[in-house]
Amino acid sequence: SGSTLTPSGGTLTLNGATPSTLSGVFAMSSGTLGGTGDVNVPANFNWSGGTVSGSGLFTTSGMTPLAGNPVVTGRTWTNSGTLMGVGTVTLNAGTGTLTNSGTIAPGNSPGTLAINGNLVLQPSSVINLEVAGATAGTSTCTSMRSSRGPLSRPW
Repeated sequence: SGSTLTPSGGTLTLNGATPSTLSGVFAMSSGTLGGTGDVNVPANFNWSGGTVSGSGLFTTSGMTPLAGNPVVTGRTWTNSGTLMGVGTVTLNAGTGTLTNSGTIAPGNSPGTLAINGNLVLQPSSVINLEVAGATAGTSTCTSMRSSRGPLSRPW
């Protein structure tokens, strides 16, 4: 509780038939989090680089601020927390899938969050977009549509 695990290069390998859970704050800017079996990150995962690899599920359910170009290889990623920030996440060389049932909030006022791969939005998904207007402090939207349910605009 209250501790921080920060791999800086190198490899952290988790193996097992039961899921491995990383609690506290987990920060990763380089190196590899690998192994077999499911990996759950229920707390904050500050992810600015490096690779999550191996086999099994990779689950994030806390705050996951992204920066840089993190990579997921060989794992299926599910997010039920808040995925936010800027950068490009590459999922299995562009063929992997992120299944989201939480919140995706791209940008850092402003900024772009790109997902190189497939994004599956579950009915509980929330996408918080920052929309720039013609002048500072303004936004314009005349129509919003969704094939999976209602969209709302909070302005």
